[in-house]
Amino acid sequence: MKVNPVQFAHIQTHKHPKTLADCISRADLKHSDMEEIEKSNSIPEIERILCCALLASDVAQPKLRVLLELYTNLVLFCKEQHFNREQTSVLISMIKNVHQFNTETSLNNTDHCLTYCSELLLCHSVRRPPFSIDLFSSEQVTQILSYFINTYMRHYFLYKYIFTPEVCMRLTIVQKEVRDEVMRLTAQLQQRLQDSADQLNNAISKVETNIQVKK
Repeated sequence: MKVNPVQFAHIQTHKHPKTLADCISRADLKHSDMEEIEKSNSIPEIERILCCALLASDVAQPKLRVLLELYTNLVLFCKEQHFNREQTSVLISMIKNVHQFNTETSLNNTDHCLTYCSELLLCHSVRRPPFSIDLFSSEQVTQILSYFINTYMRHYFLYKYIFTPEVCMRLTIVQKEVRDEVMRLTAQLQQRLQDSADQLNNAISKVETNIQVKK
């Protein structure tokens, strides 16, 4: 299973008419990045390469560490499975895409994430140009899916919690709405109590006036 260097050098996204899966013919890592990763057995060095290639400079430190751990462990998995440069590079981009797909919404989309990952793997395990390429064997696909389920999907809700600020934003909005509503109701209640007190005082004054007149 060989991938044409031209294919590896350019991103092309295809929509399969049946699976609707994206076919990635290149990854986010360059050839030079993969050469460095292939030669390195140092985790800090691998993290440095991945950080420069995959992560934006404005990523918050806690999120940065989580993503670095995700991608670094993926590289180590690829090394253990003796994946070549193209396979490693494409697999990293696949998991990156699945992670982005997961964190686009604060809703539970576990089934969709697993389906999306499976479709991406299918598009890289069957040669049907231009919809798919045979980058991974069926055995490798099984290994990747098993790894994905036992790592990323096992910590699915942790990734969801860390990388979906919409959850916090919505909670903040709800809290503000509740606080505003409580303040509005409190003001209404105070006004009604004041009106009732005024009415009671007026009634008492009238009674006292009538008593004095009768005397």
